[in-house]
Amino acid sequence: MANFKTYLAASAVLFGLGILLGIYSPPGSGFMTQEKSTLEEMVNLLAGLPPLLLAIAILLKNIIALAFSFAFSPLLGILPVLTLVINGWLVGVVAVEATKQYSLGYFLAGVLPHGVIEIPALLIGEAAAMAFGVSLFFGIFRKNEPGYLAASFKKNLRYLLIAMALMVPAALIETFVTPLALGLFK
Repeated sequence: MANFKTYLAASAVLFGLGILLGIYSPPGSGFMTQEKSTLEEMVNLLAGLPPLLLAIAILLKNIIALAFSFAFSPLLGILPVLTLVINGWLVGVVAVEATKQYSLGYFLAGVLPHGVIEIPALLIGEAAAMAFGVSLFFGIFRKNEPGYLAASFKKNLRYLLIAMALMVPAALIETFVTPLALGLFK
């Protein structure tokens, strides 16, 4: 069985591929327009919240997404893979749009303050989900190794909890610091 670093590397590659897809996806494609519209609706909904509630909403969204991905990872690992590619794709799309409308500095100011924590947390959480899903799948064939699945679950749950804990400062930074960084470019 692959070690956790292998799953972490696979997560980074999938996220990176998603970014490339976002950067090079044709503007105005049906899927892109629909996702952009959904994202804009969510941003508008959250924008009216007081800052502390906004931080809590961001935190809960991120934690629920990680937990959901982990819980459903045994379904051939599809959910963690989709989560990584789609999130990377969104970063790529936002990078292109923000750079066109404002500047590369504006995009970086909008992503880096919280992204330096949130993106690694996403990669760790999704790597844990993939590792758990794969170990559960192969655990079926390892009936002669008692405790294999329990040990795998405990190990990957620890990584998931680390990722969730990292989402706390990421949500606070996204709420309170990122807007200040973006204000430097307006």
